[in-house]
Amino acid sequence: MRYFIFFLGLIIFNTKLYALGFCSAFEDSNGTLDFTSLLPDMSNLGDCQVAPDVYQIVLYDVGFCTSAPTAPSSSSGFDPSSENCTSLFANSSGVPLDLAVGVSLNMSPDINIANGTYTHGYVIMKNSFGIKATKTFTEANLINTTNNASSGNICWSASDPTQGSSYYSTDHDDPAFAAAYSFVECGATAGTAEIITDNLDAFEVNEGIGVYTASAEVTGGTMSAYLTQSTNGLRLVNAVRIADRILAFIAWTSPVTISDQTSSIDLQFNVSGGSSLQIWSPSPGMTINLGGFSSGPFSATIVAN
Repeated sequence: MRYFIFFLGLIIFNTKLYALGFCSAFEDSNGTLDFTSLLPDMSNLGDCQVAPDVYQIVLYDVGFCTSAPTAPSSSSGFDPSSENCTSLFANSSGVPLDLAVGVSLNMSPDINIANGTYTHGYVIMKNSFGIKATKTFTEANLINTTNNASSGNICWSASDPTQGSSYYSTDHDDPAFAAAYSFVECGATAGTAEIITDNLDAFEVNEGIGVYTASAEVTGGTMSAYLTQSTNGLRLVNAVRIADRILAFIAWTSPVTISDQTSSIDLQFNVSGGSSLQIWSPSPGMTINLGGFSSGPFSATIVAN
């Protein structure tokens, strides 16, 4: 049976309706951030995520599976055609999407997916996230960039004079990041924000050892994500700075049924906390050092209607 398949990159905020991110304890209804209660020790802030103005991804493949696909390893990759999977969309060059403004990707009406029950979905995307953000802090929270190049209570994403506009997520663990690099500018009035690319090369690093798999509960099921390489068949990586793809499997709590009545399939992303604030406590003083707006947690799921 042939269907017209419609994919929707869904977010829960837009430029006209502000939605609180995971910094909600420090945000007012206008999105202004107030960290006065934490000063001078910002170490108690923990992870703080906000909604970015731009959140760019590159999508390569999306599909359904009738059984659990085999997780990639360092010796074995993922090939949808060798699993019980059907690709609904595949583009080897990748399709860029900006989820922060709401996007749709209309698929060919010639896509053919058999009627039946599907227990899993998969998504293959680039491991790089384009982030653009401007945030206002209260006047009491005068913000310095990490290299003290600028200060003010309004900050926006900007290229670092040395590093440029792209960095790896594990750079945050390097003391040099806080001491020397700044992917943000601050002032009394907002400047022109730039898109900064955060390359996710490890989900986390413990004592120098990277973690390249992660899982999370998402709407309707569980998502398992893997950092992989496209050049060796989407095998799991074993070191930082070598991944170029995120492979995500979604195990649905209730299997998805495709029938003659199915009219659409939605790929949904939740990026309300899509940008993390990289903040350090300067000493001495009562100001905050801000290093940049990096990528934050994201989740994806697929819904058939």
